[in-house]
Amino acid sequence: MSYKGVIFDLDGTILNSTQLNIDSFQYACEIHLGKRIDEKKLLKMYGKPLVEQMNYFCPEKAEDLIAAYREFSKKYHDEVIALYPGVEELLEQLKTNGLIIALVTSKSTAAGKQNLEFFNIEHYFEHLIFLEDVKKHKPHPDPYEKMIKLMGLKPSEIISIGDSPFDIMGSKRAGLTTVLVGWTTFKTEDFINCQPDYIVNDFETFLKMLI
Repeated sequence: MSYKGVIFDLDGTILNSTQLNIDSFQYACEIHLGKRIDEKKLLKMYGKPLVEQMNYFCPEKAEDLIAAYREFSKKYHDEVIALYPGVEELLEQLKTNGLIIALVTSKSTAAGKQNLEFFNIEHYFEHLIFLEDVKKHKPHPDPYEKMIKLMGLKPSEIISIGDSPFDIMGSKRAGLTTVLVGWTTFKTEDFINCQPDYIVNDFETFLKMLI
């Protein structure tokens, strides 16, 4: 295999933020809905834009839910959030070998940049696409098609890695080779309609695919 570029997802792929996101969501629901949401239902929506998640559970209070979610997330961000093992080494090796490194996430620009800057890894990414940069989001191919143009490469020259069926489906629809991380919180049945090309259980394995 010979790839010239890599597109990463953020939450659940390189950033171990699942528990913070769940706790933020439950805090918002307790404050504004007076109840907690079944965790399995939350995880089914994981990877979609926050506004879509909140509209799914309670469109009438979506704005209040989002505000409470962000309040909690910002407060506990530095205490809870972490990179998955091997992320920095992977990014450094990819950059050293001349690959174009990009990020496509459904997270807001403010929240996404907070994550990247906190771990001092933003400089590895040549191109970034956040929630506000596209009108249609994963699993629509729009963000990936826009990124392909920014990278100046052919779809066949790019590999995309993520943790959700939305990452895999959006990437496939854009003609990209897809990789699913083995630490995904999604179940096998969630990928019935969007089988990834590869599954990796650590970043060392992923790196061997690329260089």
